[in-house]
This record gives sequence, structure tokens and C-alpha cells, in this order.
Amino acid sequence: MKLNYYAIGVGAGVDLGGSMFFGTLFYVSFAMVANTQAANLQELYQIVFQSPIFLGVSFLIGVIFNIVGGYLSAKIADQAYLTYGALSAIPCIILGVFELANPLGSILPAWLLILGKISALVFGVYGGWLCKKHLTS
Repeated sequence: MKLNYYAIGVGAGVDLGGSMFFGTLFYVSFAMVANTQAANLQELYQIVFQSPIFLGVSFLIGVIFNIVGGYLSAKIADQAYLTYGALSAIPCIILGVFELANPLGSILPAWLLILGKISALVFGVYGGWLCKKHLTS
């Protein structure tokens, strides 16, 4: 099987681009609401990144774009749907490894970063499966 790098790139671009764009919009919106409770920037980070609502919605945004990226990658490739769904998540996983290896650390706990990267792969495959189901039914 010859890999379709265009399909992988489009899927990964939608996954990363959509997650980053809409995640940033949500972060700014949430921070504006939380800013009324914070005295300084450090307290704002504490409020935002320790909020279960913020973490849950951010996770949901990532999941949605993992699925869409996996679906598009599989649709464009029109072969090996689950494989292309998984391959669309690889850049996300690589960025997660760099984030974990960052000597400055992360605002988010390591377990949450690891869970996010594993789920990126799982939901990318799910997007490929949805595409296969859609095209074969």
C-alpha cells in the first residue's frame, strides 16, 4: 500500500488546526469570564487550567476534530480507512511527546497529556471507521 501523504496532511491539518483554533477561542472566552476572580495572571492560569469544565470542554473540542480529521483523511485516501484515520493523529501525538519532554514542564498534568494523545489516536481511528461505514453502507 502506497501512502497518500496528501490525505494524511489534510486530516492532520484539520485535526490540529481546528483543535488549536477553536480551543484558543474557548480558552480566551473562558479566561475572560474567569478573569473577574483572578488578581493576577498566575491566579488566572490556576483558575482556568484546574477547572473541570475547561478541561472537559477542551477535551471535547479535541475529540471532535480528531474524529473529523480521521474521517477526512480516510475519505481522501479512499482505502485502508482505519489506518488513515490513525495516521491523521500522528502529528498530534508527536507534538504531545515534545510537550511531555519540554524541560519547562506543562501547565497541564502529565496524565492528562498522555490521555489526550492516546485518545487522539483512538478517535482518529473512529473517524476512519465512520468514513468506512458511511461509504460502504
